[in-house]
Amino acid sequence: IDFKEAYDPGLRAEAGFSYALDPVTKVTAMGFISEADGGEILNIGTVGGQAFTGSLSDYEAKGVELGLRRYFNPAPAPFVRSVRPYVEGRLGATHVDDIQIQNAQLGGVNIGTGTVDLYESGWVPSAAGLVGLETPLTARSTIGFETGIRYTGKLDGVDTAQFAPGQILEGTNEGGARWSVPLMLRGRYRF
Repeated sequence: IDFKEAYDPGLRAEAGFSYALDPVTKVTAMGFISEADGGEILNIGTVGGQAFTGSLSDYEAKGVELGLRRYFNPAPAPFVRSVRPYVEGRLGATHVDDIQIQNAQLGGVNIGTGTVDLYESGWVPSAAGLVGLETPLTARSTIGFETGIRYTGKLDGVDTAQFAPGQILEGTNEGGARWSVPLMLRGRYRF
């Protein structure tokens, strides 16, 4: 099951600080939480000719990232003089809550309690490559927009969960790494 099929588009909130090493280079540190709603019934596979269906529990994660941001001088045109483009690379660690198959059914019949463990909660590596634009709002604040690509490492599958007598998920839940393209509106206040 691809995460983009199992989940609605997610939301992420960040808070952090930056420290200027020079006029065009900053070190950043961010804490974040992110979540995406599951719930759509999916056809997970076929077991003994019967459909194995269910929905994934909500995706919830939190973590920290350290980064290095580099600003570039914009074109000399007057209307873009105050806009500062940048690139940023980040590395970090993300704690992802456990993920379960809910409303689990085999051939239209509930499997046990209807819940099957899929991935264990735990820490995984994360990384991001971002590009953005920043412009001043006041003497001490700026607003920016950024996008790029983000990676969250592979989750540990629960290989002992039974979804039918003698049938376990071993080997079927080895995915779990996630690539995403964030669109972020960012504000900054300078103390």
